[in-house]
Amino acid sequence: MKAGQNDFTWYFTAGHMTQDWRYYITRQGWNPNQKLSRASFDLQPFCVIKGGFAPVSNTHVKHSCTIPAGRSGYHVILSTWNIADTGNAFYQVIDAELPAAAAVNPQKVMINPFQ
Repeated sequence: MKAGQNDFTWYFTAGHMTQDWRYYITRQGWNPNQKLSRASFDLQPFCVIKGGFAPVSNTHVKHSCTIPAGRSGYHVILSTWNIADTGNAFYQVIDAELPAAAAVNPQKVMINPFQ
């Protein structure tokens, strides 16, 4: 998986009235050796897809979401499918290994003040 745009696909066995889908990622610097908790994740989702309070009409749906820049190493993505007409939700957890950002090699720029 990479930072930036990624596709996430949900497969359904039943359709429900959908409020939205939300995607959260673990905080930068979280400790993967501790128990995963709500405090492990950013408070704000990095992606929200509105469901329009309509039932899911297909057997699957694909979302394109942008994983925040500056993340590298092992992270966990928590996605929630929030149902509109009940207090229920469905949850998926994804293990993500994000590569380190490529180092930028500065170029020497020669400026000729006489041109």
